[in-house]
Amino acid sequence: LPDLKVEQAFELSDAAAERSAAACSVQLGKEPIIEYLSSNIALIEKMIEEGYEDARTLQRRADKMKEWIANPELLEPDADAEYKEIIEIDLNTITEPILACPN
Repeated sequence: LPDLKVEQAFELSDAAAERSAAACSVQLGKEPIIEYLSSNIALIEKMIEEGYEDARTLQRRADKMKEWIANPELLEPDADAEYKEIIEIDLNTITEPILACPN
């Protein structure tokens, strides 16, 4: 799922938690993350421009995001990593919508 938008990955991980999953991890590619961070940088810079409190803290956050974008590095599993179990779900086999209610 490397091409998922960051917001879609948030939705997927949130849905996993709602279904009592112990954990969820989505390995995104660099491009969707850069797109998301760029949007956040624009928002932060607009907030600073409009006089939002603690501009220095906001600018530090934006600068850190820009720093990562300039040299993006992602965590990746070791090539020889061993897992207790790998569960693969072919999403093409899900033909009906899945609805969940709180609790």
